[in-house]
Amino acid sequence: MKLNIFKAITMIGPGLKSWVFADGKFNLHRALVLVVLLVILTVMYKVVGPEGVTFIVDMLDELSDAIGYE
Repeated sequence: MKLNIFKAITMIGPGLKSWVFADGKFNLHRALVLVVLLVILTVMYKVVGPEGVTFIVDMLDELSDAIGYE
């Protein structure tokens, strides 16, 4: 059983790395930012609920679009 789980993790790992890191290279700074964002979203979910988190993420998406494009 342990061997099957290990095989599954080793098969998923490279795909996950290329999905999380667009250039396929592990970067400690980006990994830490992702972990911090995950913690923030988890706390937000507990405090404001799923509707509040969805609203905040949508607002940030619109804000990033407005800032990022000319």
